Amino acid sequence: TGLTIVRTGIGSIRVIDAILALRSCNIKRMGFAGTCGGLASNLKLGSVLVPTGTHIIRDIESVLEQQFAKPEPLLLLPHGPAALTQHLTSNGESVATGVVASIPSIFLLQDKLAQFLQDADISGIDLECAYLHQVCQHLGLAPELLLTVSDLPIGQPLHSISPTQKRAVRDAHIGHVKQFIRFLL
Repeated sequence: TGLTIVRTGIGSIRVIDAILALRSCNIKRMGFAGTCGGLASNLKLGSVLVPTGTHIIRDIESVLEQQFAKPEPLLLLPHGPAALTQHLTSNGESVATGVVASIPSIFLLQDKLAQFLQDADISGIDLECAYLHQVCQHLGLAPELLLTVSDLPIGQPLHSISPTQKRAVRDAHIGHVKQFIRFLL
């Protein structure tokens, strides 16, 4: 089976550009492995989060001003994470599932926004997932998404993670990606 692995770097623009460049290759399936900030209370550094849906937050100030009960519109993954979750748990991984919100820049993440998203049952926050999901949906692809929790915006933000913890997260992520590749094959 043909599997192409592309490393895009961080950010929605890089991920979208890579997908659009690959669309002429007759892609049948898309997998994305990345990292996120864990908002759900059951997530720890190095945890696996398999998104059940995604949400793009473009205008953070209006989200905070309006104080909606839940951010809308929400893009749900059509097949859900059941098969990937089953594969990972059968290989000894503890897997959490939930909605992931993507923001335009990590520098826009504020304590107030993180708390609001957690209160709205958003499990994780990143820069790419929802954008990738939206582009894949436009192209008729149902992406498989896997995230490793790299920080905890409420309690242990990225700047407070020690070098030892960063290495542990990196090692966990590498293990998760290996399992993910086996799943995609």
